[in-house]
Amino acid sequence: MPVLVESVGCENMLTIETDGTSGMANVIISGNNQESLDHKKVDIEAGIKLLDSLAKNRMIVPGAAVTYLEISRKIKERAVDMWGPERIPVIAYANALSRIGMSLMKNMGEDPLKGLERVGLEELGVNGRIGSEAVEPISVPKTVILSSSEIVKAILRIDDVISAKQLHHAESFGGGGGKVVVYTTPTCPWCTKVKSYLRSKGVSFVEKDVSSDMAAGQEMHSLTGQMGTPVTVIKGEAVVGFDEERLSSLI
Repeated sequence: MPVLVESVGCENMLTIETDGTSGMANVIISGNNQESLDHKKVDIEAGIKLLDSLAKNRMIVPGAAVTYLEISRKIKERAVDMWGPERIPVIAYANALSRIGMSLMKNMGEDPLKGLERVGLEELGVNGRIGSEAVEPISVPKTVILSSSEIVKAILRIDDVISAKQLHHAESFGGGGGKVVVYTTPTCPWCTKVKSYLRSKGVSFVEKDVSSDMAAGQEMHSLTGQMGTPVTVIKGEAVVGFDEERLSSLI
């Protein structure tokens, strides 16, 4: 007994048959060539998996890209309260989710920028429907987000291994003593100039690399209100950059 028939002209392109008692169904598809049949088969299998997922978990979320855009917005709001280097991967992850949503909107013929102009889920119209009416099983975005999160974790593990090699070593000169502190980063040429200048004057100092020492970075930020290096602290006075005249007056 056919329960669904889709036709083009006189030809039945899709027929679903069931006897109504066994819970089984036959899906018959027609096409002009094998490639067309293969595409239809993939679409039908994806639809069946979607229905199976919904049967197992009936939770739904706003669909049509809305969920990704809203999660991205929430993550960016949270990142505002984060400090320095910690914020960078969080913002990057939020941007990646946003791009997923914008790509989905583009594929549906919508203006991707629309997703960035809206504030709430209920306000985002997709194909003439508000976001709350275009829904999908929670398993769909959940799978995407979980798999992307695992990739991010793998990348961060690799980054941790590289960072552990200590490509740059903070140094001290003349025993340090803690009276002069130089906050630096490995790729900063002006940091090198400051250290060379202090050595030439016989000034002992302790170097703190803010790229690898988060506490030092926070310490420097609290002193100067900015994250640029070098910062040299002499007698409680902070000198930002290589200011030879000011350094000379303090040592």
